[in-house]
Amino acid sequence: MTFWRINDTKISCRITMDEIHEMGFDFQELTQDRQKTTEFLSTLMEKARTSLQGDLPDGIQSFSAQMLPDASVLITISCVDIEKEINDNMDLLERRIQAMNEMEKSGRLDRVRSLEGQEKAEAYNELMEDIENLLQDPSQEEEEQTQVRRLDMPGSSTCRILFPSLDETIHFCQAVNPESVAHSRLYKHGGWYYLYTDFEGDAREKKAAGFLNLAGEFGGDISGEGASEAFLKEHKKCMIPEQAVRKLNGLVK
Repeated sequence: MTFWRINDTKISCRITMDEIHEMGFDFQELTQDRQKTTEFLSTLMEKARTSLQGDLPDGIQSFSAQMLPDASVLITISCVDIEKEINDNMDLLERRIQAMNEMEKSGRLDRVRSLEGQEKAEAYNELMEDIENLLQDPSQEEEEQTQVRRLDMPGSSTCRILFPSLDETIHFCQAVNPESVAHSRLYKHGGWYYLYTDFEGDAREKKAAGFLNLAGEFGGDISGEGASEAFLKEHKKCMIPEQAVRKLNGLVK
């Protein structure tokens, strides 16, 4: 099995069915028995701490499992520092209470009560909308916007993914089907590896969306920041000019 760290609280693991069995678990059982799943994830986290040689939060917030073309499983675990989460929630609660108090002090509640008819209904709806905005968790809103950016595919069939290391680039290319990619090339610039992929055919946007979603599980950055391909070409940053995905996929696993 192979572990890699996506960020301070998120890790991924690529594991085979045989390795799951060696740990004393059955994959089919893991999909049906919540207690077994919890035990498996706890064991996996212990191995991750040994492999990554670094601190990881104790709590497991969420996880996802995805079958890869070679029948191995990609497991991504989001960890949580429970004490920090409670402190953050307490801070958020305090801000919400303060915001509600300010609204009361401003006299808006009394103003709604004093109105009549349609004017009262409109003022009430506006007040409720503002209250909902106050209660909106900023981190949740940011996550929703991030998901929109991840899935907002342009008309072009070209995707660009940035990886912080060559190892993560290779791990990703070995997890995808190279036949789905028409053309691909790899550049290196500023400590980042830029993987460009082209998709063709009627289903090209669907293929590209799936490609980008999977890239996130391997630490890929699809935010759109970084150098353009024209810049990379001009400054001769290309490492693999043709069939990069196929060539990296074919390396010894």
